[in-house]
Amino acid sequence: MSIQIFKHGAFDCSVSPFSLEPTQKFSGRRRIYKVNGGLVVRIFGPGYSERIDVPDGFQTDLGSVPSWLSPIMGMPDSVITASICHDMACRKNWPRWKCHSLLRSLMILTGKPSWKARAWWLAVYFFGPQSLFSRVVERVRK
Repeated sequence: MSIQIFKHGAFDCSVSPFSLEPTQKFSGRRRIYKVNGGLVVRIFGPGYSERIDVPDGFQTDLGSVPSWLSPIMGMPDSVITASICHDMACRKNWPRWKCHSLLRSLMILTGKPSWKARAWWLAVYFFGPQSLFSRVVERVRK
C-alpha cells in the first residue's frame, strides 16, 4: 500500500497506509479499534501546513456520534481517517474548535461530500462526548 494523495482546491492532503484491528474493548456501545502501523496525515495549502502523527497502537472508537443519529449520519467507516485524526487531536488537547474543524476539513479533503462533512462536524460539535448536550445528559444520569 502506498501513500494516498488527495487534492481539493488549493489544498493537498497525504495519508500514509495503516490498518485497523478491532479490540475487545467498548466505549458504551461503540467498539474500540487499534491503529496498526501508525498513521501520518499531512495537509498543505496557501499559508497552511499541518501534520498529524498517530502512533502505532493508538485506540479510537471511530466516531462518537450518538446511536440515534447513526441512521442519519451513516456508518463511520466512510470517515475513518478523519475520525482517527480528530480523536488524536482531542487527546493532544487541541482546542475543541480546531479538532472539529480538522474532522470536517479532512472529510472534504479525502473526497467526502461537503454536506456530509458539515453534518458530521455539527453532530460532533453538538452531541460528541465533550459537548454541552453530553455534559447535561451525564448530570441528569447522576
